[in-house]
Order: sequence, then C-alpha cells, then structure tokens
Amino acid sequence: MNLIILYFGLFAYNTVNNNELDQLKKKSSKSLQIIILKVHVVYKIKKG
Repeated sequence: MNLIILYFGLFAYNTVNNNELDQLKKKSSKSLQIIILKVHVVYKIKKG
C-alpha cells in the first residue's frame, strides 16, 4: 500500500512542517510506502 502526500505547502493554514513529513516518512515499511511529492518533479506510478 502507498500513502502519497500531495498538495503539501499549497495552503499556509493546513500544511505541516518539513520535519514532520520527514518523521512520517521514516515510518515507511514493506507494507506501507510513504511518498511525499515534490514540486516540479514528474512521477510515474505503475501497477504491481
């Protein structure tokens, strides 16, 4: 399973600190991959 975090930093009132996202990403495991999208980067997601 993947958790993809998008719209980060889009709105000042509902975003988190970069350090908080780094801590969250450290919790990734084989069963849950946490992906934090970056601006101006193209991502391709493929099945399986």
